[in-house]
Amino acid sequence: MTQVLLAIFQDNELGKLLAFKGGTSMLMFHGLTRFSTDLDFNLLDKEQTEKVYHRIRSILQRFGKIEDEAIKFYGAILVLNYGKGERMLKVEVSTRQYDNHYEVKNLMGTDIRIMTVCDMFAHKLCALGERITPRDVYDTWFFLQNRTEINSNIVRLRTGKSVSDYARQCAEIVKKTSPKTLMQGLGEVLTDNSSKNFVKRQLIEETASLLNLFAQYPLVANQKNTLRMQMLLENPDLIPMFESNDVDLSTVSENQLQCALNQGETLELYTRGGRLVKLVLGNV
Repeated sequence: MTQVLLAIFQDNELGKLLAFKGGTSMLMFHGLTRFSTDLDFNLLDKEQTEKVYHRIRSILQRFGKIEDEAIKFYGAILVLNYGKGERMLKVEVSTRQYDNHYEVKNLMGTDIRIMTVCDMFAHKLCALGERITPRDVYDTWFFLQNRTEINSNIVRLRTGKSVSDYARQCAEIVKKTSPKTLMQGLGEVLTDNSSKNFVKRQLIEETASLLNLFAQYPLVANQKNTLRMQMLLENPDLIPMFESNDVDLSTVSENQLQCALNQGETLELYTRGGRLVKLVLGNV
């Protein structure tokens, strides 16, 4: 994974267009205490999706065979097969856009742009309430017990709720999770018995308790708003309009928002269900 990651960021084009995020970035740069099996990226320019897809594909072919691949609505996915008996590596490039922030870290002499930890915490908390997977529970516990600050703007954009309200909601969801279900998803990525015993006996209770404490005393990061977030804050009717039309706000680019607000252009966007809608933001 390290070799693939370095090869991607040593590519002059890809290094300008991608930002590293997710469990493996937490493992490599922030001490996440479980193994991670994927390489996840954000694409900074949605118009470059196909170009980035083909350049990554070319890099992966140096290391093995492409087992599966697709360009989907929210980005590209490629699965690398290293060979018989080896774990496959999934590389995913997301075109979703939120109020994300990035920083540059150095790995073995190569600069890697990564999502800030408070943004990753926000996305992980949002995911916890949407899909409840064992790794989401474990990672949320990791962020909470490390007293990680959170980007509240991301939580508000993705859920429509405050950090406190959403953390309480997630605490109730976690309480209903089965310890057996947790081990089915975490057993292969935890290497020592003490961690496995913790997951079986304490993870649910501790995570729910920490979420309720966080809801009462949230640690909110003081981050400068992106241009995208500033536009949304200055035009408070935008978010309800997108939500009422079932449009995922992450599919609307910063440029689309700016052009539509300045010139009253009509945006053709797809709803979460795949229906095409036309919205005139200049009339909001």
